[in-house]
Amino acid sequence: MKITSLLRGARTPQNPLKVPFQPILPIHLRDKVSGKGEKTADVSCLQEMALLFSCLAENEFKESFCPKEVESFQSCYKTNLAKRFQKKQEEAQGGIGRNVGSISSATVNRLLRRFPSL
Repeated sequence: MKITSLLRGARTPQNPLKVPFQPILPIHLRDKVSGKGEKTADVSCLQEMALLFSCLAENEFKESFCPKEVESFQSCYKTNLAKRFQKKQEEAQGGIGRNVGSISSATVNRLLRRFPSL
């Protein structure tokens, strides 16, 4: 096997003990994280909005014929606002929330400022 690989011109693997590790940059964590990963296209109440628009299109955009759809959309919107408000209050208090995997970037930055890496 080794002879045939040498005949074909294949290289043997490099011995990692012969190559020392030389860091180019200092090895430490940065003092802040970006919030790019948190920005999601959160579309809430999309189903209710679609039902409302279809009802309005059928009735020539008169709201008086679609009271049930308007009410369901408004209630969905109010519950969504309440959830956002509660999440902002939890982050303002410094809590990491119910799920440890859902720590916001602002909370992580606050903790990194409080406990910097040396």
